[in-house]
Amino acid sequence: MAVKAILSVPNQRTATGFRDFTLMLLLYSTAIRVNELLTLKISNIVMDCSKPHMIVIGKGRKKRPLPLLSQSVQCLKRYLKKYHPKYNDMDALIFYSKSKGVYAPMSAENVNKMLKKYASIAHETCEDVPLNLHAHQFRHAKASHWLENGMNIAQISYLLGHESIQTTMIYLDNQKVTHQNIAKNLCLCFRNSSLCSDNNIKVDSLEIAALNMIIFFRYRYNFSCRII
Repeated sequence: MAVKAILSVPNQRTATGFRDFTLMLLLYSTAIRVNELLTLKISNIVMDCSKPHMIVIGKGRKKRPLPLLSQSVQCLKRYLKKYHPKYNDMDALIFYSKSKGVYAPMSAENVNKMLKKYASIAHETCEDVPLNLHAHQFRHAKASHWLENGMNIAQISYLLGHESIQTTMIYLDNQKVTHQNIAKNLCLCFRNSSLCSDNNIKVDSLEIAALNMIIFFRYRYNFSCRII
């Protein structure tokens, strides 16, 4: 798998290598936007609880919690305690600029340069790793993998921080119009059938269900797009 290939490249025995590994792991495991990740402060991370998560400030300054998997929690704890110069400072950025200090973020440009460097190495053993790798591809890959694993479109839309289901549809599949038309027809069939005896069910809920069915079968039986 290409994701594993790229994550295996950084030297985790060094401060820079472990930082890069942790950054890439978070990009993929949470599908966070790179600018959202680079502006995260230590205070945005909640790890010592039953449901570790981070509070992300997205577009329009809207906040949303993103769950953290156990591997991400372990890496973050190690990175902060071992390699971050001010891990007790809640206002310090998690991924900061080495030249400007802990209150200035790394630039997205530098992150993408770093990713391309690792991609060129990973590509030698896994051709599925694109040489022009950039941060957004981690986000798109994770969203697609969530879909493949059966997560519904509404959940994916929320985790991605999208304003609407339609935005997520465009994001995951370019054939938005076709899917929406089929979804509306399915909704009508559902509402007029014995399967939908509750007249209080909202069309939006049925449309989401229909969209999930359409995307699932498309990806399950006719999946052709390239994902890292």
